[in-house]
Amino acid sequence: MSSNARKLARLAPGQVPWALVDFGGGGYTSMNGLVPFDNIVAQNGSHYDTTNYRFVCPVDGIYSMTVSLLAQTGINYGVDFRKNGTVIAKNYVQTRAPRGTIEFEFVANDYIDLVVSSSSQYQGTDTARYAWAHYRLVG
Repeated sequence: MSSNARKLARLAPGQVPWALVDFGGGGYTSMNGLVPFDNIVAQNGSHYDTTNYRFVCPVDGIYSMTVSLLAQTGINYGVDFRKNGTVIAKNYVQTRAPRGTIEFEFVANDYIDLVVSSSSQYQGTDTARYAWAHYRLVG
């Protein structure tokens, strides 16, 4: 058994770190750079920071990152998944709604964040949001 598998095996289901985040206010959010998910919908642990929009990995392992966005208009733009400020994957769309998932290996205290090119993102006006991100330890 690998050392990562042994570490994960020691975590009870209620200890697996994860976070689901979105924009707090609803309506449109203009951005060019970090995706400002400033509202924690739910999480296990306190690993997402709403001041710098980062998920900090508490333990070594493979993490899954998923994002869903909805642009105000049908524009071309990209979403970058970053590890410690370095792009590890890109998702470029020619429509309003990019969605993407990636799994990548991180060590404790690495951080994950998302960056977009200039766009105006629509959050929605009720509790079922269009724009959100989910981070989770998977192995």
